[in-house]
Amino acid sequence: MDVFAVTILISLVVYVAVGNYAGRRVKNVDDYYVAGRQAPTLLIVGSLIASYLSTNAFLGETGEVYAGSRGVIITDTIMFCLFSGVSMAAMIYVVHSLGGWDTVMAGLAALHKDTGMLDWHGQVGPGYDWPSALEVGIWATVVWGAWGVVAAISPWQSSRYLIAKNEQVVIRAGVLCAIALPILNEITYFPAVAINLVNPDIEPSAEAMIWLSLNMLPPLLGAVLLTGILAAALSSASTFLSLVGFAISNDILPDKGRDDAHMLKLTRWVMLGVGLVVLVVGFAVPMDIFWLTYYVGTVFASSWGPVAFMSVWSKTITADAAFWGMISGFVGNILARALDWGGLIDLPALLDPIIVGALISFGMIIFKSRRGEVGAEEKIYRKRLHQVPEDEKTNDWNLK
Repeated sequence: MDVFAVTILISLVVYVAVGNYAGRRVKNVDDYYVAGRQAPTLLIVGSLIASYLSTNAFLGETGEVYAGSRGVIITDTIMFCLFSGVSMAAMIYVVHSLGGWDTVMAGLAALHKDTGMLDWHGQVGPGYDWPSALEVGIWATVVWGAWGVVAAISPWQSSRYLIAKNEQVVIRAGVLCAIALPILNEITYFPAVAINLVNPDIEPSAEAMIWLSLNMLPPLLGAVLLTGILAAALSSASTFLSLVGFAISNDILPDKGRDDAHMLKLTRWVMLGVGLVVLVVGFAVPMDIFWLTYYVGTVFASSWGPVAFMSVWSKTITADAAFWGMISGFVGNILARALDWGGLIDLPALLDPIIVGALISFGMIIFKSRRGEVGAEEKIYRKRLHQVPEDEKTNDWNLK
């Protein structure tokens, strides 16, 4: 085996060992899904950033600029540290190997004269994804807003907040993530742009960072970068498998008074089954990671966004309205997207399927809420959400 295979094999052994060690400490469902609600700031920051960047940052987004909870949060944090460090090392090496910052920027500027690839709006016009810079700007604004909602309410992000030791940990982790993410994005994206000076014809573009690992970096550094990409993929997989396992075993399958031991066993078998199905689909139907992530992620902004915020701040939303708000937003987004991609309609930038789905969801919530009444138990529960816990009122916070 070469250095690439050996490095990846070692990393897999480490992740499996850490995950198995953490998994053996899981004693009940609360431990399994929310890590006993005792996670400190470092683990929350690592898990949030790892789950937000994930495979899309290394493969999908770099391609575009080029053309069980306890176990999960520990491995996520290890992965975050790995791909952060190796991305910085790769960027420094690429810039140095191409002659330094001045040479790279001069080369990209010269390339820009022919391609326009460094324009703020990217490449527009016939044959590209957007016909004009104005539509790119509108699309970007909609997407930024949608992903802001996704970061707040999506299951793979909001589940991390439930793991935190207390609300102060959540706030600190959020601030650190807001600082770290833009830096990590630039560290990851710049080498992807610079690759154009060496090979502007990589197809598919999602393999740009893999090509960089195999062809431009020293073998050991390239192998570690591939390990970082693998880490991002494992982070995505572990996060979504835990969510799918919870949804199926806890929400979909009928509850017959199962105890914690039975629930843990059932959830693990469900995740194994789902993982095998996804593996088969992934091999059988290759997909563009960037657009898949953009499409799936923003569905939550349409279907969950209005319901999530109104459930906290509205006094009139009913349980029935929340349910149908999610269903209608989901269907509205998918239907609008399908019709647009199928060429049956041509939606303007201001009516992106994200907006269409969100408006339909909001309208359904208002419609159903006016035909129902908020129950006494629901009123009490919402009121409790706005009460500051007693242990949060002290200045004696544990800052770890």
